[in-house]
Amino acid sequence: SENGLPGRAVDQDSASFRTDERLILGLSGRYHIGSGAEVTMRAGWTSLKQHFEDPSDVNPFTGLNSDYTDDVFTAGVVLDGRLWSGQSVRAGIDLQQDHLEHVDNLRAAGSLGRTKRTDVGLFVKSEQIIRTGGSRVVERVIVKPSVRFDRYRSDADNAAPADGSTWSPHLAVEAVKRSGDWLSVAGEVAYGRSFRLPSTNALFWQGDARARGNPDLLPERAEQSEAGLRVHLAPDGWPVRLEGGVTYYHRYTRDIIVWTQGYGGEWQPVNLAAERAPGHEDYVRLTAFGRLITFGYQNTVTDSKSRVPGHTTYGKALPFVPAFVQQVSLRMEHRHAFASVTSRHVGKRWATQANTRYFDSYRVTDLTLGAHLQPIDWLRCTLEYRACLLYTSDAADEEDSVDLGGRRII
Repeated sequence: SENGLPGRAVDQDSASFRTDERLILGLSGRYHIGSGAEVTMRAGWTSLKQHFEDPSDVNPFTGLNSDYTDDVFTAGVVLDGRLWSGQSVRAGIDLQQDHLEHVDNLRAAGSLGRTKRTDVGLFVKSEQIIRTGGSRVVERVIVKPSVRFDRYRSDADNAAPADGSTWSPHLAVEAVKRSGDWLSVAGEVAYGRSFRLPSTNALFWQGDARARGNPDLLPERAEQSEAGLRVHLAPDGWPVRLEGGVTYYHRYTRDIIVWTQGYGGEWQPVNLAAERAPGHEDYVRLTAFGRLITFGYQNTVTDSKSRVPGHTTYGKALPFVPAFVQQVSLRMEHRHAFASVTSRHVGKRWATQANTRYFDSYRVTDLTLGAHLQPIDWLRCTLEYRACLLYTSDAADEEDSVDLGGRRII
């Protein structure tokens, strides 16, 4: 891919290029214990190799010629079962280990070296259905509590080890009302806590003319509450199914990670004290003639504001967070062939914490063509061709200015 190198905010040489090689392997198995209980085991390996090069600039201080290898190993065991009538429970353990190696071919001192991160998670989820009998308002109530515990550790060639742990509880309550088989209305309220680890690049990047890592980054910790309503229509005798919904949410994130540009022009991630982000998500999905035609619309609006006490940016919009993201898709599938078109509209994003500069909104349209093949009973193959960025507005071309080391800000 041309003109996609990190840090090139203005002009890029036409010889600049980036190459990606990806290998994804997965294995899963399921064993039925009896009485509705089963165990699922899975393992996976994802390998991503990237090469960035600008042949027009071989200067050891400003040139770009780097190789990345990122191997992610995953494994997990999940137990599904029932303890009593109307109740289901899921418990499991997840293991993920991320190995990243970076070599700077122009300056050895700028190489990231090797980093390793291990994350072990334990979780329990439950659903309890409570039927309300002959109530005209609500047919049933579903209570969905869950809790997760994560323990993580990072090791790098150029930084001291770091580890930590966190609990993430969540509770949701859903009320459902049906009218025959053609109408279903569901309302849900939820509250939970979560966390997100900074990427290994953001932590340990050695630093060059474009970006520098921050090994002191803390994980983001968020609290979120939401309330939503969903409606499902399936009129008898009609070949059409219609589903739609709206969810309002409020998120408060501590130690949120943002990328800022220093006086020397280098980008570096930092933790801000807090972010407050109310917003809403709306969607509509229409399915006609089985799976022959599927139309989808999704709209996400976020009002993300800084909450750094006493700072001049208090109340300002966070950089690189779009005001809205709208997506429209159309998919057609007949027997073994399928085709889809997706158009995404991303709203304005501020480029600085002070909200003095911004990136304008842009649209991107992608096309996908494919086919499912099953030459023998136990083997199923999918062939897919994807053409990305069929149409890109002028503002989208500016996105290269915030593409850092293979990472996309938005």
